[in-house]
Amino acid sequence: MFAAEGFISLSEIVEILADLATEWRLANPHRDDPEPNGIPSDVEFGYADPNWHRSAAYREWLLQCFLNRHEMNLFATTPNGRALKLSGTLVQRHHLYDGPFEDNPDGWRGMVEHTKDPFTFINKARYSIDLAQAEAFSHCEGMAEILPLVAKLDNYPVCWPLPKIGGRLDWLSICGVSKGIEKQSLDMSPAAVSKRILQAWSQNPKLTKSQIKVAIAPSLSVRQFGLAWSIAASENPKIAAPGRK
Repeated sequence: MFAAEGFISLSEIVEILADLATEWRLANPHRDDPEPNGIPSDVEFGYADPNWHRSAAYREWLLQCFLNRHEMNLFATTPNGRALKLSGTLVQRHHLYDGPFEDNPDGWRGMVEHTKDPFTFINKARYSIDLAQAEAFSHCEGMAEILPLVAKLDNYPVCWPLPKIGGRLDWLSICGVSKGIEKQSLDMSPAAVSKRILQAWSQNPKLTKSQIKVAIAPSLSVRQFGLAWSIAASENPKIAAPGRK
């Protein structure tokens, strides 16, 4: 995928974040990930990585942090190298996550799972505009006819303007992640989770209970989240109003 001069494609950014995730994984040993380089496998004629979720989750976490800061400044690159600013509608994301990285097996799997299909109009496999995917997500056939201007962007790669600074880019800072933040432990106590529930709901009252759980505590057990939800509902009964799920 190519990008206009002065831009970098989102697919290239993901590759950079993947390298950062690999470096982080090797530099931060974990008892549930004793062989970060993988283990010898005769079946795969190389090395098998049973804990691949760990680096994949860290990469996706960095990408979510990046998008939380820069999703309103993404462009599509035309074949002639022109960059067209994308509206927020075309960068729709189904899931947001901006808390500290949950460095545990449940956190790894949860992060990979709830960022599996993060976009409506952007195909994650190649990070380009994809109207066929948008039609499938919205169950609305003939989107190319409904949105003729958007149809012209179909399959165009998504890119981001490079900062005009000299030297090597600090991608952790660009993602809004300070060094050492991955070592912070996320407070998963009922009181702390209930506060995050109220914050998420205040930002978007249309979110359902399950959507809020995915956004703020994907690896928390249903029972524990239910307790935190009860505490939040006692402070603001509107989140548990009849008809809400």
